[in-house]
Parts: sequence; C-alpha cells; structure tokens
Amino acid sequence: MKYLVDANVLIEAKNRYYAFDIAPGFWKWLD
Repeated sequence: MKYLVDANVLIEAKNRYYAFDIAPGFWKWLD
C-alpha cells in the first residue's frame, strides 16, 4: 500500500525530531 506524504512532514521530521544520524531506521523504513 502506498501513501501520499506532504514534503513538509518529512522536512519538519528531519529538522526537529528524526535527524539522519539520530534515527537512521526511520529514514530507511521510508526508503
């Protein structure tokens, strides 16, 4: 199942909560 995600959601997540080096599993899951 595919989802449509607004780019702003990902930008805010990267900048505030889930930086690439802090939560790599989150970004790998999205890939």
